[in-house]
Amino acid sequence: AVEQDGDLYLDAGSFRLKLPPEKAQVARDYTGKQLVFGVRPEDIHDREYTPPGIRAEPMTAAVDVTELMGNEVFVYLLSGQKEFIGRFDPRTGAHVGGEMDVVVNMDNTHLFDRDTEEALREPQTGPGRPPAVEPKQVQQAEPPHGPHKAPSRQPAGVPRPRSDEFGAGIFEE
Repeated sequence: AVEQDGDLYLDAGSFRLKLPPEKAQVARDYTGKQLVFGVRPEDIHDREYTPPGIRAEPMTAAVDVTELMGNEVFVYLLSGQKEFIGRFDPRTGAHVGGEMDVVVNMDNTHLFDRDTEEALREPQTGPGRPPAVEPKQVQQAEPPHGPHKAPSRQPAGVPRPRSDEFGAGIFEE
């Protein structure tokens, strides 16, 4: 996250998105540090078909692949070294090899601490509200008969992928 004129931006090198005030409040402690930015395909739109009522931040991206799915088009986008997927209105003018203006619905984006992989959450007020940083895993007491290890679905000797290696729309800045 970088600060400019009192506003906080997610700077991924090839694009820069202004964070909404509530997300900026949480990310301010990470100014100058690396974060992981997550956005789902349904929250990336062709600028020409921006849904009403969203907090849209613009960016330009190259179109790598398009998949017509009937009532929507999955558009695989590139911005610098960042790859992500948008779920677009079927009237989109996206075409492979072209560049296009897209918008990101910043209300539905997610920020994660790169080192701990913890989600950064907006502060909430009142009793019983969750903390600003969601714990990655809750430690539980060991059962009286000894530790239990759940069977792994990952084959032995195969490295487990990082959480950001299998989801389009996750960027590291």
